[in-house]
Amino acid sequence: MKLFSPQVRGDLFGGLTAAIIALPLAIAFGVLAFSPLGPEYRSQGALAGLYGAIFTGLFAALFGGTPSQVTGPTGPMTVVLATLFADGTLSSIPAEMRMPAAFMTISLAGLLQGLLGGMRLGSLIKYIPYPVVAGFMNGIAILIFNSQIGPMLGISGAASVGAILSGKTPISWWTLATGLATIATVFWAPKITKVVPGALVGLVLGTAVYYLASIPAAGEMGAVIGHIPSGFPKPTYLLLFPGLTDYLPLLAGPAMVLAVLGSLDSLLTSIVADAATRTRHNSNRELLGQGIGNFASGCFGGIAGAGATVRTMVNIGAGGRTRLSGLTHSVVLLLVVSLFAPLAGKIPLVVLAGILIVTAVRMIDQWSGSLAFKLVGTARQKREIAVNLGVVALVTAVTVTVDLIVAVGIGLLVAAALFIGKMRGSVVGTVHYGNTLYSRRERSIQEIEILDKGGAATVILELHGPLFFGSADELAVTVRDFSQARRIIVDFRRVVEVDSSGARVLQLIQEEVQDSGRQLALCSIVKEGPRWAFLEDLDILKVIGEKFIFPDLDQALEWAENGILWDSPEAPEPGAAMQLSDMELTEGMNENEIQTLLGHLDRLQIARGEWLARGGEAATGFFLLIEGTVSARVDLSDSRSRRLATFGPGSIIGEMGVLERRPRTADLSADSDITVYHMSSQKLELLRHDHPSLATRLLWNLGRELSRRLRRAQAEILVLEGNPL
Repeated sequence: MKLFSPQVRGDLFGGLTAAIIALPLAIAFGVLAFSPLGPEYRSQGALAGLYGAIFTGLFAALFGGTPSQVTGPTGPMTVVLATLFADGTLSSIPAEMRMPAAFMTISLAGLLQGLLGGMRLGSLIKYIPYPVVAGFMNGIAILIFNSQIGPMLGISGAASVGAILSGKTPISWWTLATGLATIATVFWAPKITKVVPGALVGLVLGTAVYYLASIPAAGEMGAVIGHIPSGFPKPTYLLLFPGLTDYLPLLAGPAMVLAVLGSLDSLLTSIVADAATRTRHNSNRELLGQGIGNFASGCFGGIAGAGATVRTMVNIGAGGRTRLSGLTHSVVLLLVVSLFAPLAGKIPLVVLAGILIVTAVRMIDQWSGSLAFKLVGTARQKREIAVNLGVVALVTAVTVTVDLIVAVGIGLLVAAALFIGKMRGSVVGTVHYGNTLYSRRERSIQEIEILDKGGAATVILELHGPLFFGSADELAVTVRDFSQARRIIVDFRRVVEVDSSGARVLQLIQEEVQDSGRQLALCSIVKEGPRWAFLEDLDILKVIGEKFIFPDLDQALEWAENGILWDSPEAPEPGAAMQLSDMELTEGMNENEIQTLLGHLDRLQIARGEWLARGGEAATGFFLLIEGTVSARVDLSDSRSRRLATFGPGSIIGEMGVLERRPRTADLSADSDITVYHMSSQKLELLRHDHPSLATRLLWNLGRELSRRLRRAQAEILVLEGNPL
């Protein structure tokens, strides 16, 4: 990368712009995090917020997996820290060690984040349902909003709404006016200028209004942050961590919440950055970088941070694309701390409150709001919308009234229960019968008539989705509903997962089916594949029998058809040789015509495994199968082959290429020692020339056979599409 190249300039400007936005937010979040400790901790909170932005931003940029992302203190992480200070978690720790314990919790959260990344669990964080995320964010927004009502009204300490409305707790109207002016500025500044961020404009203008109002309203304005010492940060708290090892069990819970919440927050921001830059982040590396940043932040006395969506998008919009932009953001903030920290201490709390209130309003999840409008509108899936809104509302309410950890836990439990309920009845997707679906084995008319009559006793259950503890019993109930079925085929082609409960149900089904004299087969399970291995490890294959496990539905259907034909006394003997005069191709021909036709055919004996024809070669004739079986196959891209059809005695093979005068479309190989008649293209032309009426009859019968195949294929397609004839 060339120095001062367009990309370098974009990264430097993007990092500078992100730092300008991060400055007031870092101070505000720091003050908010330390607010439960009392007013004497405001200045330390402001400094901790700046340190958090510096160190999380620096190390996440260096080691993270999203080059354009800017990391720093965020609303959710700050509220968790404020809760840690307020809920008495640290009360059992000696007073002089409570602050080091808080920062140790942040560092411990960083270690846990790094562990999540090292264990490659980054991709799992995204599976937290979005209604849970939306409810949590809404709850955080409400908590931030509520926490800033006091500073907005110039009230120090806690005050109830009733006391404020009754006038028992006096408010400062000058302070309220300053806060409202700050809020209006933050909201409206972007409409006037895009160069300077609205938060910075609001900070400057709100501070100016505060000090101007202090002239006529001396003593009535709210407090300021207080003195913030300047200087280069030092890892002071790292040296105190060894003395807190006995309290690790106490700090592990809050640390885990910070780690999971920070990971989720960061990865959601990474997805947004991917969409804006058309890149793809590395989730596990991102967690590693976030973990290093939070560990370092705790060591230096900074609050926890995560990928910040607004700061990241501002960075990208200003041209930031590489890690240099994140580094620039941190360096700019470090210069502010080193040179101008005392000046930052003059910032009024009401101005920070205005900025945080705007942040809280913008944090309200727009998706859940749009669902609420759709619920009262004309949306057709109102039940689904109501369920999602219910989860959002529940998580929001628990976040505000009970606890952040409890809220996430309850949200996940409810979402999991709803998912299980939705999956519970969906495992059996489609039911087919043996007289509507057929294997690719070509049968004679006599055999087809038998299969049409007896095929209803074969049931094919096509499963969809996961076969797990929440849906497996549905399969067992469905099998019981088909108690009259002679053979049951369970198709796993669309099954995404099988757990031990699902496998156990298969064993119970097999035992029940076997006791009633019926047969169970499983298909779409490839031998030695992962699903095969799983069922083998659980002894399911031994119970069902490997000969009843098929790699695809085609072979399972052929097994069922063979069973029907075997049970029927009317079925012809399997593989029995057929005379030319008994074939459908010679229907309507007299003995002389058949003898004439024989004179144009060559009788061939072909051993098992040999080729009749190969796909792609010129079609020089077609075959009449007299004895044995022949399969047509095509090669797949993964070095496997797929059977298109298997032909038995009486079948016509390879006629398409001759009639179309195009190359063969599939390989034709002998499944057993076979006997065929071969009619070459030259002899077919000779027959047409010397015996036109015989050739016409031959082609007529051939066309009727092709029409029969097409009609049968059309019927199966309609069945598979859900439109049975």
